[in-house]
Amino acid sequence: MTKPKLTEKQETLLNELLEDFKGNTEAVMGLDGLMNQLRKRVVEAMLDGEMTSHLGYAPHAPAGNGSGNSRPQPIECPIPDSAFWYNHRNLP
Repeated sequence: MTKPKLTEKQETLLNELLEDFKGNTEAVMGLDGLMNQLRKRVVEAMLDGEMTSHLGYAPHAPAGNGSGNSRPQPIECPIPDSAFWYNHRNLP
């Protein structure tokens, strides 16, 4: 299996990105670092592409309006206080 080669543009962009992080491994590999941000964006792009393929139309396209097959809208979901769940885990 051969390694895929980067295009000249990709190689240039990669070099520019890494220049900004010279010697700072935490900024590249840390929790909020470049690698995790890149991974997050790649996964979001893949999921968005899969949703577009599944539904048959792009985000915000009029094709989905009123079709009953609309993209889900973001909802606010409060995260319960962990202390509450910890203190009440043995309730009958």
